[in-house]
Amino acid sequence: MAKLLDRSIYLASRSPRRRELLGHIALFRNAPRSATAIAADAVTLMVIPANRLDHLVRANPALALALIRELATMLLAAEDRLREGEERQGKK
Repeated sequence: MAKLLDRSIYLASRSPRRRELLGHIALFRNAPRSATAIAADAVTLMVIPANRLDHLVRANPALALALIRELATMLLAAEDRLREGEERQGKK
């Protein structure tokens, strides 16, 4: 079991086609991570320290765009969950 380091972002992959980011929101908020992840199966982790991520984003606009898209997708999903919860509350 690996202990995840604070101030790092992780790219977790179960397969070459399925990748997930961990810790990226905390980096952009300059705050500790708000959750812990436990892998149910074997995964490959790529650790990117915060100071390296800053350089990578500045040097690679495609990476910056991918992160923005991921954050936007997460924001929209959170809004949908909130709206669904409000609708359920309204039906009670």
